[in-house]
Amino acid sequence: MATAVLLNSQLPLISATPTAASSLLNWSSQFGLDIEKWHSEEPGKRTAVVKYRSHPGILRCIKDQERYETERKVLVMVRSEFPIDRSISFQELLHNFQAYDGDYCLVTKLNKGHSLQEYTTLVGGEHKNIVAVSFITAALKALVHLHKLNIVHGNLNPENFIIKPMGRGLGEFELVLTGFEGAQIVTESKQRSILGTRGYTPPEDFAGEPVDQYKRDSWMLGATLYATLVGVPPYGFIKPKKGDKYSPVPIEDLERTMARVVDTCRNEFSLVKTGDVDLDRLMKKMLTCDVQQRLSIGAFTEDKLSQLNRKAENMKRPTTVGMLRFTRKTKQLEKDMPDWQKPPHLSLLEL
Repeated sequence: MATAVLLNSQLPLISATPTAASSLLNWSSQFGLDIEKWHSEEPGKRTAVVKYRSHPGILRCIKDQERYETERKVLVMVRSEFPIDRSISFQELLHNFQAYDGDYCLVTKLNKGHSLQEYTTLVGGEHKNIVAVSFITAALKALVHLHKLNIVHGNLNPENFIIKPMGRGLGEFELVLTGFEGAQIVTESKQRSILGTRGYTPPEDFAGEPVDQYKRDSWMLGATLYATLVGVPPYGFIKPKKGDKYSPVPIEDLERTMARVVDTCRNEFSLVKTGDVDLDRLMKKMLTCDVQQRLSIGAFTEDKLSQLNRKAENMKRPTTVGMLRFTRKTKQLEKDMPDWQKPPHLSLLEL
């Protein structure tokens, strides 16, 4: 089995020294690109908050040309061929270039909003079903579109879905799908996985073999829906007997658990009972360990999507006293700290 390397999804930010900032700016040599804040550097990758021709953005540079070309191509494809839908959008590519030192760089738009994880935490337990139905409806539309283009996202988790509230109800928002670093264009029935997040990758990933990438996306979307309702994904975290906070299990324990799930084809987590039969059934289909029986997102018909959309519309509620409190909390969070400075929530597995 391939060794997993743990990385942070968002690293703490550091200020570059004037000399370093000047040197790195000359290194990029791109007109209209202004570095605002550098992230801590990782092996083979560097990222920064930037402005590109006055647009707030994220600069990410890597040394792997193949992954760079794939991500660039995917970002162009998903946006250029998507029908107009106010409830969904995709990460926007602002610029791409090769730096003088050979690094391959993408500048993507910085989306102002809350991650799905932040949003559901703010909403609280009693209204999570509303958010969950609206989320899964929009997310399925986005994934159906990707899979029709023979594209898989490869790293679905609550941090890569950005919520931008649009109306007065908790379920009225635009969903922005981001984080395409692990995306692939599917050319074979099974391909090796590139990237994943602790607790969100399917059991078959832990066998270290090529997998059905479409069904892998399906599991990760189901795990994201599960986390929307529970607060953590199905695997990888445990709640102590005393206390309410979940903590990550050691990677060795997670590997053993997932190997056991692969061998027995039996899940070892409790399914969520939301009271919504359709939502429960959908989540169960996405989180089955039997890959053959797992939901095929690409086979979702327009009728099924329309049914989900009607359910989401019916569940949206007007502003109440609770909603006013929620609105104040979200505005205060935006005021206190921009999204890119918030502390890390998840750990990534480079597979």
